[in-house]
Amino acid sequence: MDIKFPKISIVTVCYNHKQYIADTIESIISQGYPNLEYVVIDDGSTDGSWDVIQQYKDKITYCERMEGYRDTPTIALNYGFKKTTGDIMGWISSDDILLPKSLFVIGHFFSHQPKEVSWITGMATTINARSEIVNSKLRLKHRYDYLLGDWKIIQQESTFWRKELWEDVGGKLEGEKKWAFDTELWTRFFHYTKHYHLETPLGAFRVGKQSKSVSDNDLFLTPNHFYLERFQNNVTVIEKAFAIFYKILKSLYPLFMWIPHSMYMRMPLLKRYMYRVFVYSTQEDMWQLEYRNPFRK
Repeated sequence: MDIKFPKISIVTVCYNHKQYIADTIESIISQGYPNLEYVVIDDGSTDGSWDVIQQYKDKITYCERMEGYRDTPTIALNYGFKKTTGDIMGWISSDDILLPKSLFVIGHFFSHQPKEVSWITGMATTINARSEIVNSKLRLKHRYDYLLGDWKIIQQESTFWRKELWEDVGGKLEGEKKWAFDTELWTRFFHYTKHYHLETPLGAFRVGKQSKSVSDNDLFLTPNHFYLERFQNNVTVIEKAFAIFYKILKSLYPLFMWIPHSMYMRMPLLKRYMYRVFVYSTQEDMWQLEYRNPFRK
């Protein structure tokens, strides 16, 4: 397999995460990926986070401190993304991490896939305060799950996309509701393309009180439901019909869970609901696409 290294742009925004920001930065720059563009924005921290970030200023592409206070990180994230020029994009929050060699996995994967494969998510992985992996699971989701309100979870720390897709959907994160802006971005992605999964861990979410989605659940869930409802209201009548039919099929899952895979593949209506998962083949040294039965629990 030819080795290609597309430029990967990663943005980190930090607000009062002095305890974790060094781990976040180290998890990215220590990988040695040869075509990395890493932007770190301090979002007005008051705990000394900026002092920690400056220790890495010679090892990251760009860092800047934004004065003042903002009640959503989307402003700083959008500012950071405007500084990027990479082919592949993503963001890692200042208390989360990328897992070892994940940038190489991402780079190699995208460089050997057609352009229509423009959005991927790895396994949903969780770490604790000591950066120990405590859970890792493949959470399969597609547009019809979101149309039914079944959104948990497309993990932001493990999600990466092509620049062309980002530009197609507007080239920015929406800050209307201040939080759950990742869910809002996924709904826009769903309007343009299919969602693919990689059966491997890529990034990790640090569970703890420092996370808004953990410390203030309502603050996160209310806008999340708002964005899902807006997505549901903005699809075509045909897509809504497909979503209703999917709901009916899911309610009858015992009748469908044992249907042979080959039969699903011959039935376009059922194939529509199958999850697209890339699995690594050691024999071929490449990622191969598989379709997964959506009715198996």
